[in-house]
Amino acid sequence: MTIKEIENLTGMTRANIRFYETEGLIHPSRNANGYRDYTEEDMASLQRIRLLRTLHISLEDIRALTHGEKELTDTLLSHLVRLKNDETDLAQCREICEKICSDHPDYRSLDAVHYLTLMAALPDSAVPELQEDSLPKVTAPWKRLLARWVDFGIYSLILNCILAVGMHVNIRAGNIGTAFFS
Repeated sequence: MTIKEIENLTGMTRANIRFYETEGLIHPSRNANGYRDYTEEDMASLQRIRLLRTLHISLEDIRALTHGEKELTDTLLSHLVRLKNDETDLAQCREICEKICSDHPDYRSLDAVHYLTLMAALPDSAVPELQEDSLPKVTAPWKRLLARWVDFGIYSLILNCILAVGMHVNIRAGNIGTAFFS
């Protein structure tokens, strides 16, 4: 099958299908002309992936299921526990939001300590916690350094072109600094 056919059969976009291929979740073969050739098994895998992603199963879990590292029932049971915890957290958040709305404060008069105390006093011990807000960690500083070098090279080239063409400075003579003062 072509990617167009697999798009129509699975209801997924071309970008999603290629993403799952790069993630190693499907492995279409290649025709002599280089086009991908999707099998019925690829289509079934994509439909399973679509179902599990619709249920908010993580890609890591789907990858483990695909490679036989996890059982489907175990994965779904642990996901159910997470969903129940999320449901409890959302219900508690909804309750506090409704309380704040009924009190009609504006942003400046919002007594955050009062509502945080109410949240701590909720019956369930799984009070929703603040998600950590932070900048993503730089994982490859050498890439940034290389990018800076490339930028420096491009800017140097542009400056040299301006000096040579626009100001008629002989940049090969090595006396660029003296050209302006003579």
